[in-house]
Amino acid sequence: MTIIKNTHNICKILQSLPITEKVRKVFNDLNISRREVLLGSIARVLNRQFLGYLIANQANKQSTNPNLAPDIYLLSLEELNVLEEVHKLLLKIDEEIFPLNSLLHNAQKSVNPYSDRNYNFINSQPVKFDSEIIGKAVNSLRTQFGNHPSLCLIQDCISNLSGIEAILEEDFVEGVHHYRKEIIRYSLSEIPRNLEVELFNVQEPLQFYRGRLIKSLIVLRDSIFNVNQFFYQAVRYEKPLVLNKENVFDYEGMNQNWLGEVIYLNVQPIGQEVYSKPGDVVVVSLKLEDSLKDGFYRIEQMNGSDSSDFGMSVRFTLREIDENMICYPQLLV
Repeated sequence: MTIIKNTHNICKILQSLPITEKVRKVFNDLNISRREVLLGSIARVLNRQFLGYLIANQANKQSTNPNLAPDIYLLSLEELNVLEEVHKLLLKIDEEIFPLNSLLHNAQKSVNPYSDRNYNFINSQPVKFDSEIIGKAVNSLRTQFGNHPSLCLIQDCISNLSGIEAILEEDFVEGVHHYRKEIIRYSLSEIPRNLEVELFNVQEPLQFYRGRLIKSLIVLRDSIFNVNQFFYQAVRYEKPLVLNKENVFDYEGMNQNWLGEVIYLNVQPIGQEVYSKPGDVVVVSLKLEDSLKDGFYRIEQMNGSDSSDFGMSVRFTLREIDENMICYPQLLV
């Protein structure tokens, strides 16, 4: 079974847990009370799933700025406990599937999608898996992550770099965070000169393997982020957004750039599309056979327009999520 199929199985289990009903009630109440406008706008910028809402709430509560929202616009203690619990559950799953503890010192920090954001939990109690079923599913996912394509490249880099642990502590953790931001920034344009020189067109052996290791860690980190996004959407929503012939009125085609293929769909919003954002997972089901592969995609960019003959339209720029949860396959070439 592939990583994406295992992830989908865990999503089904998560949707059956009591915490999911509690989470959906929290977000329903946030929408009714209009608190989603404040907290959601900050959380979408942070793009860290439930952690984004926790950080937004904490930042506003601790601020002394009189212009920020009063307590009535923040999370109640009960709501805070629910979101902390579900975020801890995602962290617990991440810890269980993480495959590099025995390979690299401090590697978990470099590929943990939440490691660049600080949050102080109100409730320090750890979470446990509610059932044996989810434990077995997570074990299966960990086995699949052990075969992730990035790992063989990481192991090759380790064997060709001396003093890897000292280098990783001081350089690679920050390197992964820095270069990932640059990759996202230029993901839909031409590769910038600094990235080409520092990560791709490298001749000197030490720098070559340093660049390869950073790229491989970024791919692994991105895969874990995608897994977490599947879990987040499974808990928060009943089902992901489906882009099909009911809401897609134009498939513009695809484009190959330095990170891989992107596709362009023009969509007439009829519901959930309005609330989607970059980073979300969507299902494409257009049945165009050889022209476009159906499956899971990640939103890279969204552009709205009111000038369409169909009324309001949104142009989705998407990247396919492959069976290993990879969106940037060219980084492993």
